[in-house]
Amino acid sequence: MQNPSGGYENDCSLVRLAHNHYMMIAPTIQQTRCRVWIERHLPADSPVTVNDVTSSYTAICIMGPFTRALLSQLTEVDLSPENFPFFTYKVCLTIL
Repeated sequence: MQNPSGGYENDCSLVRLAHNHYMMIAPTIQQTRCRVWIERHLPADSPVTVNDVTSSYTAICIMGPFTRALLSQLTEVDLSPENFPFFTYKVCLTIL
């Protein structure tokens, strides 16, 4: 998220779950700030609703060149670049 001057507001990821259904993943400590920022920037007549589901989910950000190899030890989900390209997401419910 950036401000009008192009400055940094928050590091977050936005995932499209379905048509008109999105999930934002951001640092937990920023949940209120993110919600307020989004609600403040919605048009007054917007049909968009914002639901804070922070207490229902967790996200672990693992980055680096060995990420696929590491995560492959934890799940049977195919994490190859062909099945899990960059800028996509997967819900992995099976943890070995």
